[in-house]
Amino acid sequence: MTELTSRPDLAGLEARFDHHDPDQARDPFPVYQALRSECPVARSERQGGFWAVLGYAENEEAFRDPARFSSETVQVPRGEEWAFPAMPPVTFDPPRHRLLRKLLQPSFSPARVARLEPEIRARAVSSIEEVLTSGRADGSKQYGLPIAVNAVVYLLGVPLADEGLFAHWVDALVNVHGAADREGSMRAGQRSEEH
Repeated sequence: MTELTSRPDLAGLEARFDHHDPDQARDPFPVYQALRSECPVARSERQGGFWAVLGYAENEEAFRDPARFSSETVQVPRGEEWAFPAMPPVTFDPPRHRLLRKLLQPSFSPARVARLEPEIRARAVSSIEEVLTSGRADGSKQYGLPIAVNAVVYLLGVPLADEGLFAHWVDALVNVHGAADREGSMRAGQRSEEH
């Protein structure tokens, strides 16, 4: 995307910021660092135009102001070809978010999570052993995703027999924007909602 110097052209960098750009994805950290320190709320003209809230304090403020910063239209770029199913509670604003969160909270209570620690720890160890055996790994897919999916499966009471299906749905929903098979991603999202 842009090669940063000691003093980047922040206006140009801001306007060209594109989290879907493969060049930026190879090494996004200099771009994020420059924007966070000098322009924590950036307006990009890419992908049809969008606001990127990159600073911690600015994100905290945005999360607390759903009237100005809705969670319901967070996809970039926008349009039917990029649309994906709602992912509650993430894509809900108050009061719907609050109601769903209240329903989900008991599943994520400290006591419930503590009871599941041995299972989650066993999955973590198993995932590390698989990585060590191969000598190489994609940390997100081979370590992070299995542990996260396993934990959520247990916390939400999803049958263990459906864990692989659940993992597929999570992957399809999270990767819908970069997926080669967008229709397949959309079908997976709809199936997860129906399940």
